[in-house]
Amino acid sequence: MSIEFYNISKKRGNPIFSLSEEEYSLIEPALEEFQKRTSIYLDLYGTTFIYRDQCKLLFEILQLYSTGKGFSFSKDDIKKLDKIIYFFSKVSDDLVAEGE
Repeated sequence: MSIEFYNISKKRGNPIFSLSEEEYSLIEPALEEFQKRTSIYLDLYGTTFIYRDQCKLLFEILQLYSTGKGFSFSKDDIKKLDKIIYFFSKVSDDLVAEGE
């Protein structure tokens, strides 16, 4: 199971990023904070629209989460977090996230 991200204008092309269920679980606390602030739930089973300004907010939340106190990450988890944070730092278009 994964969530695939597409540029809104190119929804049926190849995904530009994919988030595995394991990666989703890793960032779930950050996603919960994102949902509190935006009312947007990134659904593993459905379609979610995320606009570029919201992607910027998610990037900021992920950065805080990755350096936050009270969380301990393995080296492998840090690599996964870095990949996810890098993706959201580079988003310049609105996105569609499709869970499958």
